Amino acid sequence: MSLPKFIQKSLSAVLNSPILQAFGAGDVYNVLKDHFDLTAQEMMRAYQNSYAYALSAIAAGLASEERWQAFMQQITDSQVEREFSGQIVGLYLEPFAEQQGLQGAALDEFRNQAIKDCQALADHKAALFQIAEFELTEAELAALVNDTEIATLSELVLAHLQSVTQTQDLLSEPLAQFLAYRNLLGHAVLFFLHEELRDNERFARTLTALRQEG
Repeated sequence: MSLPKFIQKSLSAVLNSPILQAFGAGDVYNVLKDHFDLTAQEMMRAYQNSYAYALSAIAAGLASEERWQAFMQQITDSQVEREFSGQIVGLYLEPFAEQQGLQGAALDEFRNQAIKDCQALADHKAALFQIAEFELTEAELAALVNDTEIATLSELVLAHLQSVTQTQDLLSEPLAQFLAYRNLLGHAVLFFLHEELRDNERFARTLTALRQEG
């Protein structure tokens, strides 16, 4: 069985495809076949956790200073991750609000509802990103190297949320537009996926082996 497109794109970015560009096309399959050994369950858990952390961090970034501190204490002790949440307002909310004409009470209402909905969406991580056991073909392994475009990652994840009963009613059109704005959700999931897989010893060995052989 093939990997879902949004997971394939995320893994391509996490694997840091430029590392593998030194390999000839005929070598890509053998390199990844020898070193990429994450199971479907490991990948599913990593993606579910990354998704939940991403939405929690976005919610934290949307919150007031006092609520932001409370959110971040709940989800992480990492200064790097706190800095990620600290960019939400300046890089995403303010330009999005200007584009949509949101200000004053309307902006406050959107912000508060988005916080609630992001938290609710994060709570349903166990129902999402189900991956069956798989065996990647040569073409699919090569795609992990060549498919480096992540601009549509937010749209792919949002489409998945809209296809799952537990989350489709929580994803309002304004929230979906915000999460897709400047690929916010995609960047957030990818950020936390890096963090999640970095703690996986076998995945770390995979990256080390790829760098050494490259």
